[in-house]
Amino acid sequence: MESESTSIIENTFKIEEEKATKIVFIINPVSGTQKKEDIVTLIHETLKLSGIHYDIAYTNFAGHAIELAKQASESNYDVVVAVGGDGTINEIAQTLIKTKTALAIIPQGSGNGLARHLGIPLGTEEAIKRLLEPKKIVIDAATANGNYFFCTSGVGFDAHVSASFASRAFRGLGGYAYFTLRELFSYKPLNYTLEFDNQQVKKEAFLVTFANASQYGNNAYIAPQADIQDGKLDICILKPFPALQAIKIIWQVFKRTLPQNEYIETYKVSKVKITFDTAIPAHIDGESRGLGTSIEYKVISKALTVWV
Repeated sequence: MESESTSIIENTFKIEEEKATKIVFIINPVSGTQKKEDIVTLIHETLKLSGIHYDIAYTNFAGHAIELAKQASESNYDVVVAVGGDGTINEIAQTLIKTKTALAIIPQGSGNGLARHLGIPLGTEEAIKRLLEPKKIVIDAATANGNYFFCTSGVGFDAHVSASFASRAFRGLGGYAYFTLRELFSYKPLNYTLEFDNQQVKKEAFLVTFANASQYGNNAYIAPQADIQDGKLDICILKPFPALQAIKIIWQVFKRTLPQNEYIETYKVSKVKITFDTAIPAHIDGESRGLGTSIEYKVISKALTVWV
């Protein structure tokens, strides 16, 4: 994993045992608020006597994590540890699908949807310590017109907020919450057609979310019943609702009780096609994408080994 001029991996600790666990930490230096030098110090202090061979690499541009993760897998690393937010995690995870290299996460983002769903500690030191005694599970992945996601994707209000908020100067959970509430009562539901399991479902909806995991992030549970290992996506259709229902719905999202709401309709599918009349933004793990007027969703069962 070295170029002619400079190594992309900072070799930090080597041992002679051939069968030692090999880990590479891929760090996004601009994600989160914690200084990355402090994270590296914690890595050294936690793993220096562990018998684990570990290296450290930094991303330098969008998509760089994909390149680094591919090199790590081809170099037979056992684990790639994503140190960053949901975007970095998505890039690394999709690269490791159906490989022998596992994913681990040290969450540094604002939402941390996948880490929260998997029960990975949000504290950096505790997340690093978990690497010493990992539990390994195999999770599903999903695609939206070929674009990989691991938590949620969809269209409607949440995708509208994601697209609009991406260009805003104020960031963070507070700014996102403010913008969401501001848009909540002016957003107009749209008509959607879903095709799955030899049936066609036509609905007017405030949003349609396809959930591989249970939440968007920040413990906002759009599909608390979703199982990331069942080979299914949970379709969550939020139908138009009276204004007085808004606070109740938001409360239920954070209390994991949204499926009890009368305006929610859910299905479990392995693949589904959704169409709509005009090109509107979709979101993929919180990132806004333009995917046209038709999106095909598919599950990749048992796609990725994760250390949790």
